[in-house]
Amino acid sequence: MLDVIQGQAEWMKIEPLGDLRDGAEFVIRRADGIVEAHQVKRQFANANAWNSGALERLGVWEAALHHSRAGRHFHFVSMVPFRRGRRWRAARSAVLR
Repeated sequence: MLDVIQGQAEWMKIEPLGDLRDGAEFVIRRADGIVEAHQVKRQFANANAWNSGALERLGVWEAALHHSRAGRHFHFVSMVPFRRGRRWRAARSAVLR
């Protein structure tokens, strides 16, 4: 919200409607025209880190692919870190195809 007030972004939509809503809690259009979709998750159950399987079960990879194909930048935001592994590399490869 501060980015909009400071002129670094044109608009911000919280829980937007339609195509923008899929897998995004908010969407922001930067002053340079780049549109970013942000998905925010606090944590997964009692885990102290995210893994590929949890992100897949919650539809994060699918949301990333959806927004990337639409030309938007996708950001996953969480209080806990992501631990990379073999499944992450496989998921990443699928998204980049």
